[in-house]
Amino acid sequence: MATASEHIDQHETQPAALDERWTLIRYPLVNRTQLFELQDAPEETTNLRDKSERAATMKELTALLEKERAHFPDPGAKQADAGKSEEQ
Repeated sequence: MATASEHIDQHETQPAALDERWTLIRYPLVNRTQLFELQDAPEETTNLRDKSERAATMKELTALLEKERAHFPDPGAKQADAGKSEEQ
């Protein structure tokens, strides 16, 4: 079962979506997303965001994250997301 959560540190909110196999973390203030496969790399060291074979996973977890973010709006994050292309 997939879930979405907010990872909070002293500088920014980092929304995340995860299930038994995957973790997707969004860094809205720097317009960056990371995707990790927990079975092969539980320490989250290999970002699979740009792997074409992971496009469906990215789409699914991003949709879950956006759905959950709608329940907990963060005006600063939405401003950071607006008009930026994803950094590599």
